[in-house]
Amino acid sequence: MDDKDLPEDISLADFLTKAEADPDLYHQMLKLMKSGKQVVLQRQPSERWINQYNPSILQTWQANHDLQFILNPEACIMYVTSYMTKSERATSELLNKVAQENKDSELKSKLRKVGSAFLQNREVSSQEAAFRLLSLPLKRASRKVVFANTAPKDIRVSMLKPHSLLQEMDDDDENIFFTSALDRYASRPDLLENMSGKAVNRSIIIAADKGILAYKNPTLLPKNGGSIHLDSGWAQSLMKRMNLVKR
Repeated sequence: MDDKDLPEDISLADFLTKAEADPDLYHQMLKLMKSGKQVVLQRQPSERWINQYNPSILQTWQANHDLQFILNPEACIMYVTSYMTKSERATSELLNKVAQENKDSELKSKLRKVGSAFLQNREVSSQEAAFRLLSLPLKRASRKVVFANTAPKDIRVSMLKPHSLLQEMDDDDENIFFTSALDRYASRPDLLENMSGKAVNRSIIIAADKGILAYKNPTLLPKNGGSIHLDSGWAQSLMKRMNLVKR
C-alpha cells in the first residue's frame, strides 16, 4: 500500500493480484497461529489502520471499539483476569516509596500508610486526565435512572419536611416526612392496582396540575372553555423533561 499509484479503495482480490500473491497461500498463512484459535475478520486494504469493529454496534455506540471474539471459556477467564490485574507502574512506584519512607515504623503503622496510599491514588490515562481537567463528562447514557429505595419502611431513609412546615403542624402529628414516589405508589387506590409505576406517576401529575389550574386560573381548563388539555401525552412529555422516564 506504499505505492502512491495504488487506489485507496482497492479490493482485497485486486490487491493480492497486484502483489502477485497466491490467494490460497494467503489464506493458509492466516491459519497459522502461535497458540489457540482466532477469528480474522474479512477487511478491505483501506481499513488496515482501523480496529476490528461491527457496523451495527458502531452506529449505536458511536465511539471507538475493538472487538475480539472469545472462542472458549478459558480464553474468557484469561482475558478478564489479565485485564483486572494489569500492572500500574506509577502506583507500584508510589507504594514502594511510601514503604521506604516508613521502613522504621511498626508493621501495623506501615501497613496502614501503604493501604491509605493505595486507596487514595491510582494511575489514569492521558485521555481521562484531559477529560477531568476540562470538566468533560466521562460517560453518557440514553437512559436516566431514578433510585427507588425498596428497603423496609421502618429502616428506609426519608426526607424530613422543612422547619417552616413542621411549625405549622400539630404537636401530635407524626407525618413529619415527605412521601416518596414509592409511598405514593404503595398507597394507590384500588382503581390503579394494575397500573405500572409510570402510569401512576402520570395520573398523579395530571391530577395535581388540574388542581393547580382549578385553583389559580380555572378558565384555562377545557371544561371552562380553556385550551390546555392535560392528557397522558402532555404528562409523558413533562416527565421526560423532568428526567423521570427514559427517552
